[in-house]
Amino acid sequence: MLVSIANWDTERLPRLQGWLAARLTDIYPALRASRYGPDAPEVLVQRGHILPVLDGLDEIPAQGRTAVIAALNGSPADSDQVILTSRTGELTDAALARDVLASAAVIQPQPLAPGTAADYLASCLPPVPPPDWASTLRQIRDGGAPHLTDVVSTPLGLWPVHHPHHHPH
Repeated sequence: MLVSIANWDTERLPRLQGWLAARLTDIYPALRASRYGPDAPEVLVQRGHILPVLDGLDEIPAQGRTAVIAALNGSPADSDQVILTSRTGELTDAALARDVLASAAVIQPQPLAPGTAADYLASCLPPVPPPDWASTLRQIRDGGAPHLTDVVSTPLGLWPVHHPHHHPH
């Protein structure tokens, strides 16, 4: 579940589990249907069925980052797993300020080669892709569309390009 960390009011909801349950209720109000029981969002979170991707640590002020990291460090239970995204510089600044996430592995993705990105997109298409797609893949491979090649060099940029509701321009 992708959630913006900027929406976390750590004063009002100091524990990650409580905030995630509240976000689940906001994003998926159908979970409050009586057939799921009175506390379905809380149960999903408590049993570790939600993998939150906490997005935008780098987009909040340093004081906010400190509060969020402190709240995360104060929240973990055995079943909790969290992915926290940030630009490298802000994460390094937080670490230097000793605002570190306990028991965390830091993963920094490498840029995708144009051929790798084009191969992935091709694998999502029919064996004979529509002409627009064939042209787009060729441009990614040979650098004919530098801005597009730039976008698909990261998984975050590649995902919306291949999504069926998006079409190459």
